[in-house]
Amino acid sequence: MLIKKDEFDIVIIGAGPGGYHSALRATQSGARVAIIEKNEIGGSCTSIGCIPIQCFDTSIKQFDDIKKKSFFFGASISGDIHLDFKAVVARKNKVVRELIARIEALMNLAKVRIFRGVGKVISGNAEAGFLVACTDQAGTSTELIGKRIIIATGSVPSTIPVFNIDHERIITSDDLLKASFTSLPKSMIIIGGGVIGCECANIFSRFGVDITIIEFLESILPVEDEEVAEVMKKEFEALGIKVHTNNLLHRIEKNLDSIKVITIPAPFRDSDMKLDAYNEFEAEMCLISIGRVRQSTGIGLEALGMQIGNDRIIVDTNTCETTVKGIYAVGDVTNSLLLAQLAFHDGDVATANALASLGKFNIKPRPREHFVVPYTIYTNPTIASVGLREFDAKKIYKVKTGKYFYNKLEQARCLGEEKGFLKIVVNQENDKILGATCIGYAAAEIIAEVSVAMYHDLTAKQLVEVVHSHPTISELVIKAVDGVVEWKSKKQAT
Repeated sequence: MLIKKDEFDIVIIGAGPGGYHSALRATQSGARVAIIEKNEIGGSCTSIGCIPIQCFDTSIKQFDDIKKKSFFFGASISGDIHLDFKAVVARKNKVVRELIARIEALMNLAKVRIFRGVGKVISGNAEAGFLVACTDQAGTSTELIGKRIIIATGSVPSTIPVFNIDHERIITSDDLLKASFTSLPKSMIIIGGGVIGCECANIFSRFGVDITIIEFLESILPVEDEEVAEVMKKEFEALGIKVHTNNLLHRIEKNLDSIKVITIPAPFRDSDMKLDAYNEFEAEMCLISIGRVRQSTGIGLEALGMQIGNDRIIVDTNTCETTVKGIYAVGDVTNSLLLAQLAFHDGDVATANALASLGKFNIKPRPREHFVVPYTIYTNPTIASVGLREFDAKKIYKVKTGKYFYNKLEQARCLGEEKGFLKIVVNQENDKILGATCIGYAAAEIIAEVSVAMYHDLTAKQLVEVVHSHPTISELVIKAVDGVVEWKSKKQAT
């Protein structure tokens, strides 16, 4: 069955952070917008990603504070104190439902037309417009005309057939964070010690699950600052999480009541492939956390001649326009980092450029700016970074670093949050801030301040001269930066 619909200024495929943000931004300029989504509005971030992780992390943090800090703060609590996983999941699901409803309400208020189903670009060009089909679960296809198209289809967990993923005992992070996951296993092996693997290890070990991490590289969180990764490793050890690095997955076996993971040393040679070189790990459940794959296929792009490399849609790094004029792409599906905040930014850029190209909207083209990108890992303690890590900066510049520890900060002592540090990396030659890494309480908020300074090209000395309230956690920034500022001028020094 085919239903023909009318024409829109922009048709967006995908209603995750990049898609729904683009839709709302476009309507602010008076554009007629349609958005197509096959799953929940809000995308993976809202349903099975950032938001569920945050809900779990917050519940665990509250529990840890009550259990471990109550006496420290002068409170006397007696009796059994425990976490009810089903209650935590129920709260998480409620937050997710409310956020999805809020996003839908905003789009309805903005008169964004929402179409449920799989979107596919059939034909067209920037001059005549593009024909897009939306096919729902019943097989009914609705045709839309979009003068401009924005692709915001996001990403999904990477799966390889050899892993035998059954979504029950061999699972992905999507399975672990979905609304129906309400029963905890006694033990879990996590394949992959990157961001998602470490976040899940941190959360579920605190719920009492016996966690083992298997990582191919020499360290967990391999792209993070080495000192931060070492702190996290020690925290994991204190939680009883077993971390095995330099292990290459060989195969996964599903037995009647357990999962067996067999690995070999990494890196390996053919001569290593002997019986005594194998390691075996066993648990009730296995989480595959080896990254995500961008959803760039099945939406008609290949037939249009669009350039796609390694599942990434190639876009102009300045405009977000693809190699097909009039079609833009944002967020995970492009060649950017898989971060919701970048999808939001790309949505602003793509929308501005798409509407500007139509010539009838009071909007100017906007450049894509990915040079200052903060991001956060929701472990305990939290990790947040922006710009270059120290080891990367040293490959390019002569650097100086400033570091300040939470246990030296007055407000951190008052809050009982004394773990961690902030490290600032500065260019010796011009005093410009190259990057920062923080591990500890409110790390994401600390890094946000450094991000603003970097975006506006402030020097370390300019940043340290900003007055901060006392006592606050934000003083960590000026304390760390103070360690790299040259207070004497060259004339005074002589």
